Amino acid sequence: MPLSSKAGQQATGSLAQHQLSDPLPSDLLGQRLCEIFGRYLWCSIYADVPEGGSQKAKWYTQKRYPLKNRVLWRDWQDAARLVGVRPGHQTLYALLDIDINSPYHPNQDKGAIARIEAALETIGITRTIRIRSSWSEGIHLYLPLPELVNTFNLAVALKNCLVPQGFTLKQGHLECFPNVKAYGNFIKTEYLAHRLPLQPASGSCLLNEAFSPTSHKLSAFLDQWEMAATGQDILVLQQALPLARKNRFKQVRNRLNKVESWKQDLETVLAEGWTGFSQTNQLLKEFGCYGHVFLGHSGEALVDFICQRATASPGYEKWCRHQREIRMRSRVWAIAIEKYYWPLGSYGKAPKEPATATDTFNHQRAQAAQESIQAAVQQLKALDQLPEKATARAQAVRKMQAFLGASSSSLETLYKAINKALWHPDTDIGTLETTVINEVSRDLEAKEGNEQPDIDPPEPLYNRELRTKEKIMKGLGCGNDEFLSPQT
Repeated sequence: MPLSSKAGQQATGSLAQHQLSDPLPSDLLGQRLCEIFGRYLWCSIYADVPEGGSQKAKWYTQKRYPLKNRVLWRDWQDAARLVGVRPGHQTLYALLDIDINSPYHPNQDKGAIARIEAALETIGITRTIRIRSSWSEGIHLYLPLPELVNTFNLAVALKNCLVPQGFTLKQGHLECFPNVKAYGNFIKTEYLAHRLPLQPASGSCLLNEAFSPTSHKLSAFLDQWEMAATGQDILVLQQALPLARKNRFKQVRNRLNKVESWKQDLETVLAEGWTGFSQTNQLLKEFGCYGHVFLGHSGEALVDFICQRATASPGYEKWCRHQREIRMRSRVWAIAIEKYYWPLGSYGKAPKEPATATDTFNHQRAQAAQESIQAAVQQLKALDQLPEKATARAQAVRKMQAFLGASSSSLETLYKAINKALWHPDTDIGTLETTVINEVSRDLEAKEGNEQPDIDPPEPLYNRELRTKEKIMKGLGCGNDEFLSPQT
């Protein structure tokens, strides 16, 4: 159907109030096309026309600069190139995309599109344009509007209109343009893009009520567009748009509160257990938070809960490198968690740290280090691989600790008086008590200036913060691997 002079004048008049700042092409058809689809030309998409009709186009996004209206019209006329756009803040239309394999395609359900159109009438959209999107025989259902509307409000209204009627909005089934996009705090998020209709050699054409091809001419499409836009019940739509957005805010407020959401997140994370190395500390913390906050465990009961849940979790035996010391680590995390969290419903603050809490925590770490050193020395003796010289022995002990699944003690820790007696060549592990007393005494005398210590402890190889510091426990820090143990 050729474009009539009267239709052209009507189109120009109806869109005159929405003039574009970018110069339009001289061709009247190009002007009308750009009036509709050229309002936001950032992040346009393009692709070469596939050689075979069954092949999918490989789309690219132009992010460097916005397209120009005259370039858009030139590209639309290019039979070897496909072009597409996306909505901006305001739009004159919406589009529903129904894939050839969608359950709503006429091949699968002849009445589905009629039900979609009936649902759209509830928000004032009473006219649609049916076109075949490409040679793939998918269907694009255009929803022309007589005036600009807020794009996000329209997206929400369409979703709220279709989903309660049983339609599923997802790729490959039924896609909505504009989509209900996420809000970007720091980076602007764009609406989804779609191809332009009726491009030459693209396979796109108008369809009748029986979904049979009728015309591939742009003029016929634009004439149908003008009639459909004029026939919409804009008063009903204007009432539906702000109401849809208001209802969306209510739904957001009525969603799970933060505590319930945190609980579900913990359950999701803990259900899969270990999936690789270096996950023990994080999972023990999550087990502890769940047991203390949501189940009310504390003290030894919390230690038992963490240990039992950890050892019964998937992947524990395969991936956890701390199985020999899992209860000790469970105890350390239980103590730390009770310091920063409290059981749900207690309506209080986390219990204040008792006077001996720091001493208890340090004692647990010191005891774990001593047990690890003793185990390493015993293993080296059993293998007859315990070096005679102090430096070589210290390195051997640290390597054996790692081999046995524990964290390697720093040289500073090894040379502490109580630990030095467990491995140093000058000491006898069988007379530990006497040796420790002598070492401590000599250190005290050295501090008083009576004599110098035999050996100055070397500087530590690493200075790391504890994973149980407040900023890490509350998720405010530890974004750097330098705080993590090599074995954790």
